[in-house]
Amino acid sequence: MVRISKRSIIASIVIALGLLLASGGYKVWSMTSVRNRPWLLEAGLRFRLAECRTGPGLISFREEWDNLTAKAREVESCLAATDRKVRIRRDYSECISKIFTAQLEARLLSLRMDQREQNQKNILDTLIPSLNLALSGGEGNSKSWAQFNLNGIEITRARSLLEEAEIFYGQDEIELSFNAALRSWIHWDRFSRKNDTRFLRFSDAALHKQWNQQVDRLLAWSKSNDRRAIVIDKFNHACLLIHRGRIQKRYRADLGRKWYQRKSQAQDASTPEGEYVVTRMIPRGKYGHALLINYPNAEDTTRFRSLKRDGILPENARIGGNIEIHGKGGKETDWTDGCISLNDDDMLELYGFAYTGMPVTIVGIGRWASSDKD
Repeated sequence: MVRISKRSIIASIVIALGLLLASGGYKVWSMTSVRNRPWLLEAGLRFRLAECRTGPGLISFREEWDNLTAKAREVESCLAATDRKVRIRRDYSECISKIFTAQLEARLLSLRMDQREQNQKNILDTLIPSLNLALSGGEGNSKSWAQFNLNGIEITRARSLLEEAEIFYGQDEIELSFNAALRSWIHWDRFSRKNDTRFLRFSDAALHKQWNQQVDRLLAWSKSNDRRAIVIDKFNHACLLIHRGRIQKRYRADLGRKWYQRKSQAQDASTPEGEYVVTRMIPRGKYGHALLINYPNAEDTTRFRSLKRDGILPENARIGGNIEIHGKGGKETDWTDGCISLNDDDMLELYGFAYTGMPVTIVGIGRWASSDKD
């Protein structure tokens, strides 16, 4: 009979306990670890990444997108490192935690992108109609000069971009529509600010006083001499026939392309301002019946020389001339090189009242344009 020593029994007990502990530890590890690769979770993360990558306005969330893609790469590295381990030692728990974190951030980014798109859409619902109103000079526009046909690169570009914005909006391309509308507004704002500066002079109190005094002198002369005279109100595009100190006839006038400026030199497309007289009556000119006025007069010449002396006008500038009140107008736009143009019927009628030496006063704006009263 084999005799078992006490040492052997103790050793057997220790081994058994060790096996038992190892078995329990493995059981615990197997219950608390994930040994299979989480393919479904990976697919979910890829879906969220694709959702963000194709979402609206990603370029505006570049930093968040870069952080998210960095976390996605960490997930891939974790999965690859775990895959290289012996199967019994694989534990994807840490990778799963990283996947959940990346998915959460991807979802939050997607929500922010959707919210931004909705905000842009809300803005566009107001911005596009406002731009349409502003660019058409429609009713309700607060700009007093919006009634005039003022062209230029800025306004042309603003209209083109607004058209793009409306097309993109109709295609539900909100980001593209928003960017086009904003650029349209920028060009409109530049155009608007430039014209605010151009038209500022028409609200200048000193100029108003000067213009009113000039017309008052003409009205008084007409009344005391029982002779007819002409007033040109540039801002209101009005040609007024004065008789006995009162408005006898009113005609709509087309002016120079840059009529809002006072004429300073030849080929500036501006209509002059001042007190003139008809020097010649032309029955069959290039533009039909015409009345030539004595621009430049002495005041124009003095001003021209001063502007050249101060360096405002170039040395080679010429003062110009040949300013007429003529026909071929009625185009409802300002197209002349500085002349005043009436439609042919109105010009023929005015010509019948005119005479050599007839006073013609041209002002920026006057208080008579909206009333038939003197």
